Amino acid sequence: PGAPGGTPCARAVFEPGRDAGGLDLERLCFHSQPEELVDTAVQQPALVATSLAVLAALRSRGIEPDYVVGHSVGEFAALAAGNAMTVEESIALVRERGIAMAEAAAQHPGSMAAILGLEDEVVETLCRKILGVWPANYNCPGQIVVSGENLAVDECCELATEQGARRAVKLKVSGAFHSPLVARAADRLRPAIEEVKFQEPVAPFM
Repeated sequence: PGAPGGTPCARAVFEPGRDAGGLDLERLCFHSQPEELVDTAVQQPALVATSLAVLAALRSRGIEPDYVVGHSVGEFAALAAGNAMTVEESIALVRERGIAMAEAAAQHPGSMAAILGLEDEVVETLCRKILGVWPANYNCPGQIVVSGENLAVDECCELATEQGARRAVKLKVSGAFHSPLVARAADRLRPAIEEVKFQEPVAPFM
């Protein structure tokens, strides 16, 4: 289905996404169980497809971005939103990214946790004291995600709570992403990125 002006409607994003990523994204996003979406090789294409479906719904109403902003896997959706690459290219890339990260995580198992209510410096100090855990995502003041080996992340959560953290929440992810444990994923992803001919974005990319 289409919208006025030939803009694809939200549901139409999932079909080219399936062809590009080799996944039934419509089934995954609308009918799968949450446990199936924990696997990062599935989760990443599903997240990007959902983001681009929302974008298609907005564009069908004549809304265009003044800026495109992406964090982690959201960078790929943002680049597609800015027409720096196609929907198919973005989903194919995040499928490859997810597989690369899943393979790296299988070789070096780990986890992630969000620490809420502590200064960044306090969390950074905890990570320096505990072998095998690192600050990963600085989401906003008072919310930092740590990533690393399972026992190290658990210890960091315990110590953060003792230091007065409002919450320390393990994330439902399948690896220690944004940490040195999965750094080798870049080796597999690099050739796939080099094949994409990125265009100048139509809106500033952040």
